[in-house]
Amino acid sequence: LIAKDNFDKLGVHQITVTVDRTDPTVSFAAPDVDALVNGDAVPVTVAAEASDNLALASVSFSATGPGGGGSVSLGSSKQKPWQVVWPTTGLASGSWTLEATALDAAGHAAKVTRAVALDRPPTVKITSPTAGSTVAGKVKVAITAHDDLGLNSSVIVRLDGKEVDWVSPGEADSQGYYDLTWTWQTTQSAYGDHSLEVEVVDSGGLKASAQAQVKVDQPLAIKVTSCAAGFGDCVGLSEAATSTTGKLY
Repeated sequence: LIAKDNFDKLGVHQITVTVDRTDPTVSFAAPDVDALVNGDAVPVTVAAEASDNLALASVSFSATGPGGGGSVSLGSSKQKPWQVVWPTTGLASGSWTLEATALDAAGHAAKVTRAVALDRPPTVKITSPTAGSTVAGKVKVAITAHDDLGLNSSVIVRLDGKEVDWVSPGEADSQGYYDLTWTWQTTQSAYGDHSLEVEVVDSGGLKASAQAQVKVDQPLAIKVTSCAAGFGDCVGLSEAATSTTGKLY
């Protein structure tokens, strides 16, 4: 810049400018590609590696959930490390797309996406027998489980802390619910209180369990030792069984 005054004296001012025609670069550092993210764990760190030939202004992050529905901003970072925290609690299970956008000082941008799967822990409940109930004989233990992404193994059954059986979950309904049963021969268990437990594991390795404290009422055999006069050799009579609670089985 050159200026001239009324006395023909010149003034010169110089400035230096840099022309930037190069876009920044950006790539994901975390989570891993196709990672299975625990939706109920501590918030997930979303991180990127970014660089520019001159200077980076920021790296911003967003997430788009199952079925689209628009992206949700996760915030931005204006200095290294280029990362934000993704609060996943309460979000829907399924496929999510993360996006990182690097912006340099000249306004040039670069974007990268990464697909991950959000997994929420399964749920399981013993619906029968109910906690505190008394059981005897052959008992059908009813179990209801649920997982958005599906169970990947049989349901573990434990009695008094000891693993006693595995039950195949079968096919889930359209809402992801499983209904299954396990037969408990209580005649092989001691009379008194017992802890019944079931555990499920989903496709992401997340676990859930449920317990019910029940009481086994073992029948007591009554043997006919004598017959009233006129009944001969007691032909046609059979043994009966009554329990400690007075119930007949």
